[in-house]
Amino acid sequence: MSITMEQWNILGSLINSTFGKSSISDAGHGVKASLAGHSGNLDSDDLKPILEIRFETLANYNPIEGIRNQKNDLDKQSLKMLNEKISQIKKEFREESGKILKTKEIKTPDSLVEHLSHNRSLVRVRYSRKIYYELYV
Repeated sequence: MSITMEQWNILGSLINSTFGKSSISDAGHGVKASLAGHSGNLDSDDLKPILEIRFETLANYNPIEGIRNQKNDLDKQSLKMLNEKISQIKKEFREESGKILKTKEIKTPDSLVEHLSHNRSLVRVRYSRKIYYELYV
C-alpha cells in the first residue's frame, strides 16, 4: 500500500536534516537520509517513496598496508550504521504514525573512496556508501 500524505509528512519530519531529529550527527562520520523521488505510476495510487541513506566519513590509510583491507573495515562499519539508521527510521515512524513502515532495498551502489591527499606515510580519503529503499506501509 502506498504512503498517505500524512505519513509522508511524518517521514519527512523524521529524516529532515535541517531541523528534524536526524540533524544530530555522530562524531567521526555522518549518516543522512533523504527522499530521492518515488517509484510507480503518477496516475495510480501505488506511488512509493524512494529513501536514500548515505554514510560518509574521512579516513586515513597507511599506504604500506594497502587500502583494500582498510576499505573492507569501512564497508562493514558503514553497512552497520546504514542498517541502524533504517531501523531507527522504521521505529520512529511506527511511534509517530501507528503504522509499520516496510522497506524494500532496490539499489546498493559500490562504496566510493575519493583520494584527498597522498604522501608516503598517509593517504587521506573521503569514504561514502549509499543504499536506496522503496517505502510502503
